[in-house]
Amino acid sequence: ELILLETSGIGQGNSEITEFSDISLYVMTPEYGAASQLEKIDMLDYADKTDNLTGRVLANRWYGTMLYFSADFLPSRSHLESALALYDEAEHTTLIHQYGHDPKVLGLAYLGIAKAVLGFADQGRRLIEEAIAYGEQLDFPYGIAHVHFLAAVFSCVINEPKAADGHAGVQLRIAEDYGFPFWESLALSLAGWAHRKEDPKQARGERERGLEQVRQLKMGPGLTFNWVFHADALIEEGDVKEAERILDEARSLADELGAKFNYAEIIRFQGICLLRRDNNDVEEAEPLLSEAMAVARG
Repeated sequence: ELILLETSGIGQGNSEITEFSDISLYVMTPEYGAASQLEKIDMLDYADKTDNLTGRVLANRWYGTMLYFSADFLPSRSHLESALALYDEAEHTTLIHQYGHDPKVLGLAYLGIAKAVLGFADQGRRLIEEAIAYGEQLDFPYGIAHVHFLAAVFSCVINEPKAADGHAGVQLRIAEDYGFPFWESLALSLAGWAHRKEDPKQARGERERGLEQVRQLKMGPGLTFNWVFHADALIEEGDVKEAERILDEARSLADELGAKFNYAEIIRFQGICLLRRDNNDVEEAEPLLSEAMAVARG
């Protein structure tokens, strides 16, 4: 007799279902198959089985972030909330010096953006503010740049360019003072998006510089943000042809990395570009806009 039981997900340690099963399997969609992602899942499973508190904090934060970049926001929220609930300030503040990040700071920030995407912008704002305050309390420059980057992304998601510009400015100053080229490139893209209506020419130059730096650095799934910010501004400027080229590149990169956080936006902007063409190609745009809605609904 064969009995199959599907659980709520890896990391739900209190279910203890593996005690009653002969075989346990991870079943994942293809974008979760990268070796580094599997290692994070294994780490979460190991931390649960050994009751390693620090391991559970780190693994839930990592896995929650991976799910965030895959646009699985509900399970992402669950794992990020687990990481925050397990975090002990007395025990875990030194992790930032070992790993270059603090699980509470990033857990709060990623959770804030996820909340905004799920429709709870006010809750997200409070989480972002808490993340910044705690990050500045820890006084770790790389970590402060990181949290201001995420705060700027949050501001873009809820369409607050002035706030995005402020966070990008903090990020850029730290990047220049300490020599963090990755944060510099992302700050330029964010600032260029925020300045697109005030000074279109300068803003485009900032975005193009940031995008070219990111291309050269080849630094993970966060890369797609730069393409989307640039394409959004290009469409507003009326340069549809260049926007289409940037979006094709962004979609290819997102497919390669399995980074689906803003995949629906990439497809939506591709549809908008077709509508902004001289021939207003509604027939071609409609399937793309429908696909964007389907992706956003999950």
